[in-house]
Amino acid sequence: AVCCSLLPELLPRPSPEKLAEMASYFEHRWGPPRCVGAIDGSHIPIIAPQEYRTDYYNQKGWYSIVLQAVVDGRGLFWDISVGKSGSVHDATVLRASLLWSMITSENLFPPVTRSLGGEDVGYFLVGDGAYPSQPWLVKPYADNGRLCHEQLVFNEKISRARVCVENAFGRLKGRWRCLMKRNDCSVETVKKMALTCCVLRNLCKLHNEEFQPAWVGAQLEEEMEQPAAALPERRGPAPAERVREGLLRHLNNDGQIIVQII
Repeated sequence: AVCCSLLPELLPRPSPEKLAEMASYFEHRWGPPRCVGAIDGSHIPIIAPQEYRTDYYNQKGWYSIVLQAVVDGRGLFWDISVGKSGSVHDATVLRASLLWSMITSENLFPPVTRSLGGEDVGYFLVGDGAYPSQPWLVKPYADNGRLCHEQLVFNEKISRARVCVENAFGRLKGRWRCLMKRNDCSVETVKKMALTCCVLRNLCKLHNEEFQPAWVGAQLEEEMEQPAAALPERRGPAPAERVREGLLRHLNNDGQIIVQII
């Protein structure tokens, strides 16, 4: 009932005007220009399903489903995909999501760009090494011990921009512990619970509901260890590399390191 009534209002698909507003806010608060959100995945513990149980067994040795989320600069969820089995890599979860379909079919981000570091850069998301490089998905360079100074600076700024999604997951699970410990409900029920909690988290955020910092501390102590999902470093498509190189030049010449906890 919560999802049916509140989802359209609290998790709306951003309009072109909203995307422009989100990009402006993200640049002001976190640094990278043209960024409209940070993407990440989190595993929700479940009891072993009766069917296809090995599909849900993640690399850390427990059963889970994956919650993929995109968060704006204010820490609000604006895209959610939940339900892929725990053995599935984050990159595969992304490629199977409606978000991937909408962006790659050019039905989400309008074709407006800004010149940054000599390259035309459109709207993009920031992600970690688990995700594939795309013109609309920027991730740090893999640290092989041979990165140049400019690449290290770029990595620091992109990683700090991802704090907003890390904080959002921490506060989501800190407030709703049902997402943190093993849930014995059916997979379909856990999917609905996770989506509902994301919607309610936006509601709490918009209404400035109090959040106790101790809840995050308890979440960090009690949460099961999350699987790591880095991809082997390989060059992305040429347009993706041009975007990343333009941002590298811009963030080394013009950008400032900005750290805000939300």
